[in-house]
Amino acid sequence: MPIIQRSVIAVPSYALEDLPAGIGDTLALDFLRAWTVLWDPQLLAGLATLPEWKRTDSTSLDLESALLLVPELCKEKVDIPQRERLDLGKCVAMDTHYLTRSELLREIQQRLENAGCSIPSSACVLRDDFYALGYGLLQIQILARKLRYSWNLDWLAFSEQVLQAARASVARDEAETERWLQASFDSLSQERDRYCSQHIHLLDIVLAAKSTLGNDLEDQLRVEHDWSFLTTGELLEHLASSNPDILKRLVDGNQGHRISLIGGLATESIASYRSVRYLFHELAEGRNQIAAFGFRPPTVFSQFSAGISFLMPDVLNQFGFVGAIVNAWSGGSVPTKDSAKIRWQSHNEGAAIDCVLGHVFDANNAETFLHFTTDLSKQLDYHQVPTILLAHWPGRSSEAITDLIRFMARSPALGTFETAEKYFSSTNQPYSTDSFHNSQFKVPIPDSYEEQRNLRDSLRTNRRSAVRLSRLRSASQLWRQVAPAKSDNDLLKSIAHLERENESAPIPSIASDTVSSATAPLKKALLNGIVESLGISCSSDRKPNGFLVVNPCSHPQRLFLRDVNGVLEPESSTRLVAHSVSKGWSNAVVDVPPFGFVKLRAVSIGDAQPRDHTIVNRPSVWSRISGKRSEVADKDWTLANEYMEVQIDPKRGHLRSVYVPSKRGSRMSGMASLVEGTPVVPKKWHESDFLSAEDVQLRLVESSDVVGCIESTGKVKLTSGQVVSLTTRFTLWKGARWLEIEVMCDAKHEQLQMVWRTAWANESGLVSAWQQGAKGKLPSPLQASVDLIEIDDVENKIFLATPGLSVHQRFEGRYLITLLPSLTGAENEFKFNLGMDWPRPLETAYDTLDEPWIVPVSIPGEGKDSGAWLAQSSFASVRTEFDTLEHVRLPVEDGETKSEIDAVLWVHETRGKRAFTRLSFFKNVAEAWRIDAVGREWCKLDIEEGEVRVNLHPSEQCRIALRWSRDP
Repeated sequence: MPIIQRSVIAVPSYALEDLPAGIGDTLALDFLRAWTVLWDPQLLAGLATLPEWKRTDSTSLDLESALLLVPELCKEKVDIPQRERLDLGKCVAMDTHYLTRSELLREIQQRLENAGCSIPSSACVLRDDFYALGYGLLQIQILARKLRYSWNLDWLAFSEQVLQAARASVARDEAETERWLQASFDSLSQERDRYCSQHIHLLDIVLAAKSTLGNDLEDQLRVEHDWSFLTTGELLEHLASSNPDILKRLVDGNQGHRISLIGGLATESIASYRSVRYLFHELAEGRNQIAAFGFRPPTVFSQFSAGISFLMPDVLNQFGFVGAIVNAWSGGSVPTKDSAKIRWQSHNEGAAIDCVLGHVFDANNAETFLHFTTDLSKQLDYHQVPTILLAHWPGRSSEAITDLIRFMARSPALGTFETAEKYFSSTNQPYSTDSFHNSQFKVPIPDSYEEQRNLRDSLRTNRRSAVRLSRLRSASQLWRQVAPAKSDNDLLKSIAHLERENESAPIPSIASDTVSSATAPLKKALLNGIVESLGISCSSDRKPNGFLVVNPCSHPQRLFLRDVNGVLEPESSTRLVAHSVSKGWSNAVVDVPPFGFVKLRAVSIGDAQPRDHTIVNRPSVWSRISGKRSEVADKDWTLANEYMEVQIDPKRGHLRSVYVPSKRGSRMSGMASLVEGTPVVPKKWHESDFLSAEDVQLRLVESSDVVGCIESTGKVKLTSGQVVSLTTRFTLWKGARWLEIEVMCDAKHEQLQMVWRTAWANESGLVSAWQQGAKGKLPSPLQASVDLIEIDDVENKIFLATPGLSVHQRFEGRYLITLLPSLTGAENEFKFNLGMDWPRPLETAYDTLDEPWIVPVSIPGEGKDSGAWLAQSSFASVRTEFDTLEHVRLPVEDGETKSEIDAVLWVHETRGKRAFTRLSFFKNVAEAWRIDAVGREWCKLDIEEGEVRVNLHPSEQCRIALRWSRDP
């Protein structure tokens, strides 16, 4: 009988399924080496017994004639008195000391020989497969316990199989070793199938960066199992220039369906900061780049950068993607679900796509393989598609993965590796769907105030430029259809280039300021082209006698024209709602049709006289007799029109109350304040943080029957003793449902921040926000570029239009704190709108970002102008934008193009509700289709009397192709 009769590994927990988590790679790898080395065929044949595990308490380790291996994980739990008792029991106890498996084996052999135990020293066959068997036994035993089953493996039969295989291995009988070893693996598979027969899906996800596209990727290409490569068009271009041979091997693996390409974007950025149109174009360009290198078009989406857009399912369906892998690869966070595979949709009624959400583990960390079945057991217990994603950089994975791969080569009990494409095409769809919002896809934000400030300012500038450029592009594409002969191709290219530059600019970046300044000349050139198309341009013999006001949007605009240098004729247009004149300057309210224009004739142009900023009309005799005023502003510090009455507090200078006709009580209030220091968000605010103005002076800046303006200026004393001025200007126009608010400070100070606080009556009011053109929950600070905020206060909907501002925080139930732009840049003032019950909230918010399109013209004749429209939607919450014909794939049948198109437009539903709309245009439509990006969907739409009928699900953003009627 051998001196040593047992082999035992010490375990630091009460049971195997309770192995400690969070121990890190080093300790986990040491434990796995210790566990698997005891399954070496030389030790199995020499000791003639299978390894056991024991707890580290004194009772469990009351051993005799045993080999005890103590991993570093539980080294401290085996104290000196316990080791002395083991010595008395003629045991060989040894610590692992972080030795490699081969070093550990040699040390064990040496210790056993010193104890007089004979261990075979000849070379063995299939040694690594024994290690894999030991690893598989550990995982399946843990899986059984996690699923609350008893471990019922026939240990005697299994021991006989393993020992026979070990003896054959020592004897170098490969055939006999293979027979008995495979029988051992089959026994484990049968035991696993007894309590769970579901197939386990494993996806090996290899990440990419420019620094890993050399030797590391070459090493990865030697891997024999199926894997998936997360990359972009930009990285593939870098690989093509630096390592074309590796690229060719990658293409061959992709064409052979052994390597799956996932991703699909040309370049990556924080998607929640970008528009849906930008994401669409990035996917289209990425698809073209990938195809140009010879890869199959990707059908599984993922992105390495943080900030995935919650609208991605709608976009991905347009490109034929069958699945998405969503994970916080580079920081931030994503929503969590117990199930790995879900059905993801943007909104409850939107198109859905299969998605693996999270459940990604680091393949370069041995702890992943130590606790491999812990997460897996939850999915096997509750869900129908158990899935594990193992992610790593090319050629960099833990040595522990080799035991898993070898086990899978002999048994499917722990799953099989497959490509992402095969996984999504072969697995069943989940039973339910999930939708998320942008605030659940967290973006890692900077820690320092300076970085946050630059990010806030850059987001605002970028968003302002994006809205202006989208209007330029849409209007230019529409007028190209109206007057093809007058179309300026260079202008169209310049707009497209500038829009692309703005969309792709890194954030934060100073590039947005450059783009913003470049839009003005393009707008002027487009207006000149429109004027020429209408035949009302000025010349040496045709002096300007009026103005053309253009609406570049799909919704009717109520424009408020301030300080027009000319005296308008009241009867020149039915679209002129109101106007006033002072010293040759006109203020006017004009209703402009959607994608249309209005011509306003003027008595005189360019004859205005210099004036001061205060314009106050005296009340008429009738208003003094009746007590009813016609002026918008009054010296009792109120502003009133047909929609609201605003009161300014005469002592503190803030917005004290807003009253709505026929309703009792104030609906909202607000105040501008200063915050000292460098507030890093998200921040827990206190009332003491806000510095209010003192010695407030109110001034009536303007009062007429068209517009009123009241200015409040106060002094704010800083902790340093410095006194700065804080000015708030409130402007209300006739016919406006909003109050224009302008906040100004006379100091540029890095340690000073302007904020606006909005208050409403009901603490239970719901706060929502529009981002990326869709309505959703209010995001956390700096998580998205917010276009508009809605406060649903039961009786009214309050709207705060601060397009591009990204920091809004709710405070004490019924307050909203909004950080205004910093005081360190060129601007020290900021305008925004606050109002109620807007018919078209998002469009109204966009209007605040663009100045009215108005140009002097020469208007022939004396008739009254009624305006004209070129395109419109019958449903208020549906907006459209004309787009280029780029990235339009026409369907092909029998080698011939099926249809030809004249125009493409984006159609947006903006209120988060289902919509059915009729789209009308300046000419009849012969055919219209809802199209995707790959020519797969070419759904013909109903046409009735030249109008297109479109049914939209909530917040849908889709493209429609048009073919005009050829009839005269």
